[in-house]
Amino acid sequence: MHQLHRRTQDLTLLLDKLVMAAEDQQVDKWMWQAEDVACEDAWEWADQELRAQLLALECEYMEALQQQGTVMAKAVQAMEEDCQGLDTILAVTFMPLASLPMTRALPAPWQLPTTQQAPLWAWREVQHPLH
Repeated sequence: MHQLHRRTQDLTLLLDKLVMAAEDQQVDKWMWQAEDVACEDAWEWADQELRAQLLALECEYMEALQQQGTVMAKAVQAMEEDCQGLDTILAVTFMPLASLPMTRALPAPWQLPTTQQAPLWAWREVQHPLH
């Protein structure tokens, strides 16, 4: 009987250890879950922060693109105006050669008055500019 009692005590101690181990495992599991939740919350917060920064950068990028488009439009307009100005200058410079009527040049004191004409080559260029 003594052996049976001893054996029962041993089994009781073993069961107590098993119960304590199971409880420890359960506590550890809860702690890991709580830590996982805390880590997930931290990751979500960091992810939200990064997304907010990314959105701000995208907004800055879009504003920069709009500004670049405005600058490019102004540059193109200025180039067109410059081209128009250059065309006007060229037209004013070369057209009078062909379109001026014959005028009298003032004679030098030792020369007789003469008639001045536009050069023949200038008149041909005005008549046939693409040839």
